[in-house]
Amino acid sequence: MEITKHATTVVDGAGAEGEVSERIEKIRNEISECDDIALATRLQERITRLASGIAIIKVGASTQVEMIEKKHRIEDALEAVRSAQQEGVIPGGGTTLLRVASRLVVDFNNEEQATSLTVFKRALESPFRRMALNSGLNPDIVTMQMESEIGSFGINFLSGERVDLVAAGVIDPAKVTRCALKNAVSVAGALLLTNHSIVQV
Repeated sequence: MEITKHATTVVDGAGAEGEVSERIEKIRNEISECDDIALATRLQERITRLASGIAIIKVGASTQVEMIEKKHRIEDALEAVRSAQQEGVIPGGGTTLLRVASRLVVDFNNEEQATSLTVFKRALESPFRRMALNSGLNPDIVTMQMESEIGSFGINFLSGERVDLVAAGVIDPAKVTRCALKNAVSVAGALLLTNHSIVQV
């Protein structure tokens, strides 16, 4: 059993499965008779918790360092899944950012401000171009090929083939991509307004 400030999680509880199913059915009946939306939402969350299962992931390795590294990978994967549950997924491999860059149109007041759009588009294309370069493909050619792609189709850099990225499992949590872009813009804005900065090379 794990008890936190806001929740209690019971693992390997002794409750009978039939009784749990009966309780879920009773709560469903309460929802159908309930007129309060807030109460109905809480009851639905209760059903979700009762119907959900618990997965235990055991991490083992030859050395302590390897085990810690594996543990961190699993924690990152779990956080990515939670983010995907909150805001959904998008085609991965930098494809979404590349498409955003190609379709981004902004009207600026002067030429100096318009220059920033070119820099921003180049930054959005960078993850896709870097992955293309790392996989041995020509970034310029692959970027041109992507201009004709629609939907979730793109390049799987592992195989170098054109595939439906979502169907192939090449996906990113939308929340992670959005937050990364938001934080990058925030940092860039802070640097533009700073007279001096120290960079560790």
